[in-house]
Amino acid sequence: MFDNRKRYLKRGDTMLKSTVPYLFFNGQCKDALAFYSKVLNGEIKDTMTYGEANESVADDPNRIIHAQLEVDGNLFMLSDIPKDDDTMLQDRNVYICFRI
Repeated sequence: MFDNRKRYLKRGDTMLKSTVPYLFFNGQCKDALAFYSKVLNGEIKDTMTYGEANESVADDPNRIIHAQLEVDGNLFMLSDIPKDDDTMLQDRNVYICFRI
């Protein structure tokens, strides 16, 4: 499957454009955004709460469902887990998304 993609690439092209770390929090995403944007001199590009997204799965509609923070041209995505459930964070609190 992936071997077929190689024939469409020109010499020097790459399939992977960048990697985007995706950080999850248990209700502290808003605070983390404020802290990291200040400490790392970053810019908050986007935020949306569970309430704004009309998602009822969260205990608190003010939890962040999606946020983007740009630091020196690098993008970080952040989110709160829907409920106070630490099992979602066990063994997997950082996800990496690849932009192709």
